[in-house]
Amino acid sequence: MSTRKIMIILAISICTLLYLKSDVQAENIVKSVYFYSPTCSDCMMIEKAFAKISNSNVLYLNVSDTSNLNLFFSFCDTYHIDEKERSVPILFVGETVYSNAENIIQSIENGVVDKNTENLLVDINDIKAKGNFTQSDDTKLTIVYLFIAGLLDGFNPCAVAMLLLLISLLGFVNDKKKIIKLSISFISGIFITYYLIGTTLYSFVSKIDFSIVNFVIKYFILVLCAVLFVLNLIDAINSCKMKHQKVVLQLPKRIKKFNKHLMQKVVSVQNRRFVYFIYFGLGVAISFTEFMCTGQIYLPVILLMSQTQNISSIRICFNFFIYNTAFVLPLIIISIIAINKDKVISISSIFVERMYLIKILNAIFYFILGSLVLYLFIL
Repeated sequence: MSTRKIMIILAISICTLLYLKSDVQAENIVKSVYFYSPTCSDCMMIEKAFAKISNSNVLYLNVSDTSNLNLFFSFCDTYHIDEKERSVPILFVGETVYSNAENIIQSIENGVVDKNTENLLVDINDIKAKGNFTQSDDTKLTIVYLFIAGLLDGFNPCAVAMLLLLISLLGFVNDKKKIIKLSISFISGIFITYYLIGTTLYSFVSKIDFSIVNFVIKYFILVLCAVLFVLNLIDAINSCKMKHQKVVLQLPKRIKKFNKHLMQKVVSVQNRRFVYFIYFGLGVAISFTEFMCTGQIYLPVILLMSQTQNISSIRICFNFFIYNTAFVLPLIIISIIAINKDKVISISSIFVERMYLIKILNAIFYFILGSLVLYLFIL
């Protein structure tokens, strides 16, 4: 067969496939819309019911996506749904609304979705084309929240241990320029390590199907927030009474001993050329040894970020950059102040004396986080 004939056959085949595809798309007009949330336990049961049918006219929309949430409100307005009843799961079939798990599953099993011939009261394609619903721009708020969370994490007791360690290290150096260079090396090691830890955990967590373990996760987070809230209050009381030996949320003695030994090793190589690389490595090592403590805020932030839909890779990287910049900001400030060695001891004393304030701020953070989990996912 000649090359020309082969090209003609391929061209005819492609045109036929395109025609069939467009014909199928014309038939698959959306006549049912189902709004759900990955953190909804009832949605898991409904998902199993939907799995038993093969209706391509159903559009599944996750309200975790801001644009879908705005579309959800548009549907509620059009179908005149009372504000108190606007919750997921909810199914719109033609001109009918099914608003609880039992009714939705029953409608699916009775073939209401498969047999429906009515059009929706809301033309989804028309809404998107005209831009009648808008995706709220929460970028500025997200940046503020991440910065505050990162800054609070940077001042937590475990991170303070890093600050005091840095101050101790800088106390052995006489050259101010060298202090700045060593500070940059140390802080860079911490920043890069925490950034990579965050992006790696995000990549892993975002691939987990939270609908499977949703029930356990939301209650686990709630209990964890409650426990950490109480422990931080207890630590605040003990810190206020200067009973630091009774503080519960602090690094284990073994890790403290390891960090101290590591510090002594670093000090012993002060005059060597590769001392800056050693300080960088020190920052990396300290990040891992204290992550079990500093991660108490970082992990919830990563978990919440993983639940947000349709975030670009650039936006994700930028979010982690903002968080970790705020996290190392206290270290940067301490490094600047530590150039004047007379203030090193006073800085350490201030952190010890004001430890109760940090504990109270941590308690407030966990109270707010726990309240949000309770309000959004449980009540």
